[in-house]
Amino acid sequence: MKPVASDLMLEPADSERLAVLCGEADAHLRQIEGRLGVEINYRGNQFRIVGDELSVGLAQQVLEKLYVDGEREEVRAEELHLLLNEVLVNLEAQDDAEAAEVARSIPEVTIKTRNRVIRPRGPRQHRYMHQIVTHDLSFGIGPAGTGKSYLAVASAVDALQREESCGAHFREEYQEQGEAARNDADFSHVTAWAHKGEDQPPESHCETLQFESIHAGKRNYE
Repeated sequence: MKPVASDLMLEPADSERLAVLCGEADAHLRQIEGRLGVEINYRGNQFRIVGDELSVGLAQQVLEKLYVDGEREEVRAEELHLLLNEVLVNLEAQDDAEAAEVARSIPEVTIKTRNRVIRPRGPRQHRYMHQIVTHDLSFGIGPAGTGKSYLAVASAVDALQREESCGAHFREEYQEQGEAARNDADFSHVTAWAHKGEDQPPESHCETLQFESIHAGKRNYE
């Protein structure tokens, strides 16, 4: 999605309210940027917001509300956190509506195994399953318990039974609480195998993964 830029002028110009809005060292602006996925630049009371259209509109609403609130009282970080949570809940509700609209335009995909027929529950699973069967590589990102691994494994079982290519490894001894166990000490790398000819063994090219900003870890279900 192509980013858009929107200009916002907060009036009346008031340096004290602007200071409350931005926070110490622009901490409030950085918090808004991080939660809504936008970029905010300003000079005086003139602001420019860059991001996807929906997020830009939400960021503009947040800035306008904070500017109004700044006339009466100081805006604390925890209050901004609660405001952004409320905004994101509204955004998620809108995303659900959009996902339902998209799902209506996609043919329903069912997965047939020997024991049962698996159908998507809800518009997000509907779209996810359609992506799996129509693309060579699909990514499923989201909170635990939403069916990502279940549907991926079911798709692999379906492909295996139809003697198609599939890639999923879920042996019981390599599971923890139903999820694939991590072994970063031995498998924190990417490997590509080069074909060297019919009678030659393939050549392995291995590159160790380096984690700098984000470190590898596993989810805690407790």
